[in-house]
Amino acid sequence: MIFLTVGTWCRGYDRLIESIDRFVEQGVITEPVTAQIGAGEYLPRSFPHFRFCSPDEFQERMKSARVLLTHAGIGTIGQAIQFQKPIIVLPRQKERGEVCDDHQYCTCKYLEQEGKILVAWTEDEIPAKLRQADTFVPNPPEASMEMIQAVDDFLAGIAATKKKGGGRAL
Repeated sequence: MIFLTVGTWCRGYDRLIESIDRFVEQGVITEPVTAQIGAGEYLPRSFPHFRFCSPDEFQERMKSARVLLTHAGIGTIGQAIQFQKPIIVLPRQKERGEVCDDHQYCTCKYLEQEGKILVAWTEDEIPAKLRQADTFVPNPPEASMEMIQAVDDFLAGIAATKKKGGGRAL
């Protein structure tokens, strides 16, 4: 099973959801897909989905998946690495207005070089990366897990501040 997740950011990530829906409809992806679609507007027609879930449910879905397909959310990536799950990342792009800077691109470059993730730089690369995920095992976490946790905690703090009405969107 493929677990597709786009995180909890207020903008959603319709480009990734639409791409996977199209690949399933075309028969390019035949494996079952379940998706956490977040706050986006696009609703997939070809696979079950939900907007949000509890952290415990998220971990269970991640553990039961063969592969995780996601944006470059460091919290999600950190958990996948911790569980030794193959993860394919399609980073959000500044030029498309999906993020305010290219931090996801930088995150992907670094973690790809470390052998921790597979990166699809375009939607069209996703099917090949899904095949590659059959034999891909992320390099195990080392001291970098402390860094990932620190970044995850920092981002959670920003999200909490935004939820309370303070701060600005990233």
